[in-house]
Amino acid sequence: MAMVTVVLGALLLLLGSGGLAPFRASADVFCDNLKLVATALPRNISTSPVHFATTAFGQAPDVVYALALCRGDVVNGTACGECVASTFQRILNWTPPPDPPAQCYRAFYYYADPCPVFYTTEDIITPTNDTAASPFVKWNEKNVTGDVDLVVGLTQKLLVETVDRAATATPGRFATGVMDSGTAYPLVYSMAQCTPDLSAGDCSVCLRRLLGMVNSTMVLRMGAQIHVVHCYFRYEAYQFYDSQPMLSLGPASAPALTPAMEKNKRHFSKLWAIPIVLFPLAAGACLCFVLYSRQKKMQRKVATWLLNMLPRAWQLWNEERWNELVDSSLLPKDHSEEMVKCINIALLCVQENAADRPTMSDVIAMLSSEPIILAEPKKPAHFNVRVGNEEESVVTESYSVNDMSISVTIGR
Repeated sequence: MAMVTVVLGALLLLLGSGGLAPFRASADVFCDNLKLVATALPRNISTSPVHFATTAFGQAPDVVYALALCRGDVVNGTACGECVASTFQRILNWTPPPDPPAQCYRAFYYYADPCPVFYTTEDIITPTNDTAASPFVKWNEKNVTGDVDLVVGLTQKLLVETVDRAATATPGRFATGVMDSGTAYPLVYSMAQCTPDLSAGDCSVCLRRLLGMVNSTMVLRMGAQIHVVHCYFRYEAYQFYDSQPMLSLGPASAPALTPAMEKNKRHFSKLWAIPIVLFPLAAGACLCFVLYSRQKKMQRKVATWLLNMLPRAWQLWNEERWNELVDSSLLPKDHSEEMVKCINIALLCVQENAADRPTMSDVIAMLSSEPIILAEPKKPAHFNVRVGNEEESVVTESYSVNDMSISVTIGR
């Protein structure tokens, strides 16, 4: 029943987003290609050491791109291949498309453990094509009970550590964990996985993008699973995988501070107060500087200039194009996570609603905490204000209000 629910959820998601696009192929070539893929992919994945396989078969417009991945705790290759074959059989026997005589759906995303299977007419094999995909999300309907703050805090830490472990795990990009709150609340189990063709950095970016959807409201749920083709994670208040958890978390127990320790702590805090406070200022300054260097033709006063820069920054962030905010010479892959974190925090500080902006103490905590789950920034102030064209700005330094929801002028 749970598997059927997941499949139905995927279908509803795809129907709403245009993911399922059934139509008659010439002589049903697409369906014939799909049947060949359904035979080849289980065989290929059963011999894969990482239980992952992709294939592209046929010619446009009837080409089939397909991908299958067995969960990391499925260690038997034969069992993995049989699982994928069974999944394809369910897909091929699914209710036919609503426009006869078509026999096959042109796309199908089967987000079900332990062997998700995907196929479509578009290239889903290339990992970079997954960055802007709409995730499949399923939340547990029940909320956390008992000591909510303790459970939520430990759950967030568990998810971050599980994601980080999965990103660095080789060769499978798979990790599991368990959290014991030390209370009557059930154990919380977590799992994260990427397709093995992702690098550690790309896997981390993919999973952290999904992790960002677990905001302060949704983290109160007892469980969730969030998927895109190349990565996904899940957590529940019960064990939903077969292997032993790879990491374990429990309630922290810190010893009480003695007067001498408290004095040293205050002294240490004073020593670090200035550099820590400077971090958010530096992050904001770097963001503004990088944007300015990319807009050399725009000559505006500071206040007017910011009206364009902040919406542009938020738009690029929202479109998963944050790297365009950073000069290429300042974008080493080893530090991409730190840059994402700084840009995220900077955008949180300029949100339109002042109540949504973090306090200075919040910013310090976010910058000094590792790992941490950051909220997705909302649109900045003056998002609907549009500055006039370059020629007008040089002469009059004026701006006008535009009623369009997105209206950002960018110098070319």
